[in-house]
Amino acid sequence: MGAPELSNGQLTRRLLGLAWQWRRATLVVLLIQALLLAMAVGGLGLLGLAIDVIGHGLSQQRPDLGLDLKPPQWPLGLIPPGSWNALGRVAVVALLIVAIGGLRFGLERGGQIAIATLVQNLVVDLRDRVYDKLQRLSFRFFAAHDSGSLINRVTGDVMMVRLFIDRVLIQVVVLLMSLVVFAGFMMILSVPLTLACLATTPVLWALTAYFGNLVKPAYRENRRLFDGCVRVLSENARGVHVVKSFSRQALEIRKFNDASEAVSEHKRWIFRKVSFFVPLITGLSQMNLVVLLLAGGYVYARDPGFSFGDLIVFAGLLQQFSQQVGSVAEITNAVQASMTGARRVFEVLDAPEEVASPADPVPLGRAHGRVVFERVGFAYGPAGPAALHGV
Repeated sequence: MGAPELSNGQLTRRLLGLAWQWRRATLVVLLIQALLLAMAVGGLGLLGLAIDVIGHGLSQQRPDLGLDLKPPQWPLGLIPPGSWNALGRVAVVALLIVAIGGLRFGLERGGQIAIATLVQNLVVDLRDRVYDKLQRLSFRFFAAHDSGSLINRVTGDVMMVRLFIDRVLIQVVVLLMSLVVFAGFMMILSVPLTLACLATTPVLWALTAYFGNLVKPAYRENRRLFDGCVRVLSENARGVHVVKSFSRQALEIRKFNDASEAVSEHKRWIFRKVSFFVPLITGLSQMNLVVLLLAGGYVYARDPGFSFGDLIVFAGLLQQFSQQVGSVAEITNAVQASMTGARRVFEVLDAPEEVASPADPVPLGRAHGRVVFERVGFAYGPAGPAALHGV
């Protein structure tokens, strides 16, 4: 495109700068996600509390069962009156869980609307900027790049860039918040159990880095093949009279089918890699639950402050943690797709304008009906020898 190719670091900084232009909407989305995270943890805590209330009440009412479950630990010292029975206490906890569920419904709906509004505004703005830049580029630029590639950059590649906002940036921040919160609460419940259950996490990160390096060149090649498919379509649309005049319909259909099949086959290759890697990461992250089953009973028996409800809460937190780790594979896939599209979009935005209007143009004044060319030169290409000089 006439400008040096951006490195991954430079590309990331440009994308972060693009997100900074929409920082208010992005911060609103992140705030909603943080509140949803807090409600998820709060709901799990209330569920564990309800289980402890039921278990402890049952062990008191039916001592013949020999349950001897540990008493519930009420948060913030908010212990209900002693006159309340177990059913009344559970009813209060259940109402709190229902209230949190209602708030989560409203926040999730608002969050979805906020994300959709953010990415659509970004797409419209970026698409307008690319089109505006194309209007100011010289004929040499359009002679050097086929129309299919340019059409694809204004349409498909801009849509790829928006993946960086909603599928990468927002998801990475939510992922980091979730991992810190979930791991922190698990550490509060039991440090040894947390270390045992999260021992496989470094292996998952290493596999994710390997997957990212594997599919990165594949996304570039896929965009190149898609450019060829769009080029065949646009050329036929413009030259439909020629195609029909020379009865080339069958040949052009075959040409388009070949280009479309090349895109499809290459995309299937990517999907085969993704369909193997994503379940692999998810399955390995679920192995943490096996560790919990083996070590959780031991901790429950040895730690007097670790109740059965805490074990249930820990299992829920670990499940949420594993799901977040499993989403790293999808984020990696979105990173590669968004980086490929962004690099192609910024190549257009960074293309030099060979013919620029002067900052202070001189008014023409009254024209006298003639055009004069002085000191005219001509060469075949920017590096070719001059065919005319000083004409």
